[in-house]
Amino acid sequence: MEKKHLSGFYRVFLLVLFLSFTACGKSADNWVLPSNTAKTVAETTHLKKLTIEKNAVLAAPEGYRLTLTVNGVETGQMLKTWAGVDYTFAPGAYEGDIVLTVSKANDVAWTGPGGDAGGPPENETPSAPSGFDAGMPDAYPFRQALYLDTNGIDEAKSVQAAVQGEKPAGFQFQNIKIVSKGTFYESPSSPGGTGFNGIYAAGGKYDIKNLEIDFTGDGRSDFVGFGSAVVAAGKDTRLVLDNAVIHTQGVVRSAVIAKEGSSVLVKNSRIQVKNGVLPPGYKNTMNISQMRSTLWISGMTGTTRATSLLGTGTRATYIDSTISFEGWGGLSTDIGNGAKLTVINCKINNIGNTGYGHYNNCSAVTRILGSEFNVGSVGSAGDSGSVYFGDSTREAVSALNDELELGLTAEELKAIPEKPTIINSKDQGVLWHGSGSSLTITGGTTINTEETLFVDKGAYTDINVDGSGGVQLTPGNGIIMQVMDDDEPSLEPKTNNFGVYEEPTGPVVKDDSHDITNATETDALAKFSNIELKGDFYNAARGGRKKNSMTGKMGSVSRNLGLSFDGAVITGIISASDARHYYNGKYYPKIGKAESKVFSHVVNTPGPAVNNGVIVTLKNASKWTVTGTSYLTKLSLDESSSIIPAGEDTDVSMTVNGVKTNIAPGNTYTGAIVVSVE
Repeated sequence: MEKKHLSGFYRVFLLVLFLSFTACGKSADNWVLPSNTAKTVAETTHLKKLTIEKNAVLAAPEGYRLTLTVNGVETGQMLKTWAGVDYTFAPGAYEGDIVLTVSKANDVAWTGPGGDAGGPPENETPSAPSGFDAGMPDAYPFRQALYLDTNGIDEAKSVQAAVQGEKPAGFQFQNIKIVSKGTFYESPSSPGGTGFNGIYAAGGKYDIKNLEIDFTGDGRSDFVGFGSAVVAAGKDTRLVLDNAVIHTQGVVRSAVIAKEGSSVLVKNSRIQVKNGVLPPGYKNTMNISQMRSTLWISGMTGTTRATSLLGTGTRATYIDSTISFEGWGGLSTDIGNGAKLTVINCKINNIGNTGYGHYNNCSAVTRILGSEFNVGSVGSAGDSGSVYFGDSTREAVSALNDELELGLTAEELKAIPEKPTIINSKDQGVLWHGSGSSLTITGGTTINTEETLFVDKGAYTDINVDGSGGVQLTPGNGIIMQVMDDDEPSLEPKTNNFGVYEEPTGPVVKDDSHDITNATETDALAKFSNIELKGDFYNAARGGRKKNSMTGKMGSVSRNLGLSFDGAVITGIISASDARHYYNGKYYPKIGKAESKVFSHVVNTPGPAVNNGVIVTLKNASKWTVTGTSYLTKLSLDESSSIIPAGEDTDVSMTVNGVKTNIAPGNTYTGAIVVSVE
């Protein structure tokens, strides 16, 4: 008997009939979405089983977002393309207490510096993840378990099905848990998910206690907080988290993001973030819409910053908490201006082998009191603003409580123990690049490093160390401060990727516009008071005149090292030098991505200054014990200070412009100064 084939009309009719029995109504127990079909869910729906076949589309009406939870856990969504911001439901069979929540859209546009470019690139393909070619999207389609504003919890924008524990209500609530289980990058057709947020606070004053958030799967952008556990946004937002436990793992799956002038206080809490999986071929980029990892030119790796502070006037304070991160960074400040980051009696632990404890950017003001850092790469790094390391004294904490309006009670203030700040780094202590920033160190602060303690890569610095409270600076390689040219390669305009650093060769060209005998605010400045130091200081900046990549104008990049010692005892070499990149005993004339750990690691050969002046001032009974030949351009000693040899069998001599000269207290010497040990 001849088989009869169904016409296209009857095939469509049967498909619609099939869907009408399997996918209609909020009371249905079982939905099956066949391949290549689409369904719009008009209202929040409860199911027992949901099957989504390949290329089936499940969506919310326009102006709304759809979220899937299974047994109270958000799941099921993945990016449509690696470089885009739109999500789709992953094929699969879901079973349990299923809720499809239809919530009002919370579309957040990037409005900060650099955020005015257009949307994603045309003709983007999942197999070719884009970097600089992708502009800013029109908006990020946020979904969140709880949306908070000045009126309280916005039920219409919240996914309450993802909130376990006590039902939250009002402006003070407690004992809740939010879980999101997504996927990591697997292939171009499975870019990872879920892009879900735990709490998004867009106004109001909230106190939340005993919060637990457990997120796996990728986020999307920590510059807006898309996919982060907690986000606070806006000048009218004050968010307090007490006894929060936040675990995340994934690409840019941050724990706490404070932005747009908000105020966040996290106390008595534990935060841990782990790396995700970047797709093959992903290129490091400074395009914030596509930035999913730290830049390899930093010498570090990692895909998630634990916390970040963004925007103008934003405040974030962490008290008596532990912040752990696998890579990239623990405490970050980024795009904005004049934000305030405060860290009191916290532990910042780098549980991987690479990353920074803290990064200062965009003129941020950071105060770190009584905290312990254990990091793989750099304790603190920055390119602008000011940083303070000190003890968590009653007076200091109380003053910050008033300034930042933290609201700590008298009992809470009394209960905060006084501790010193301790920074332990397996590599370097504090690093500056870009414009540079100021650093103040007081109290009993201790910095222990395996390599150089202070590294200045062509930046302005203003370092003030007051050792009267017991400051200890211990560089593992014996170098307290290294000034050098910035060795980070620039972007290649044709490829929009970072190039390769090549060690400069040949003689240094004299910069006639630069005075090597005078230390100014545009140089590397450091003052050490009431402290005993053992280690060397080198200025290896070749300097010269270069064209500014933005203005196109020629300008000086020469840097002097200006050192002031006040009631200090110094043992070591202080000198201009020539530096070459060495790492683990091997010389690297070229540094690319594969050799990125070599950045900022050099070996010095002391020599006469060209554009790298070294200006030394000794006062108030300071003593410099010289351990090797040192080349200076200016030396000043008051009547109470002295320069002495390292041992009984040695002596110190000095020449100025080639003429042997006695070192007499109360005098200033200028020129080509060589202090030698005989």
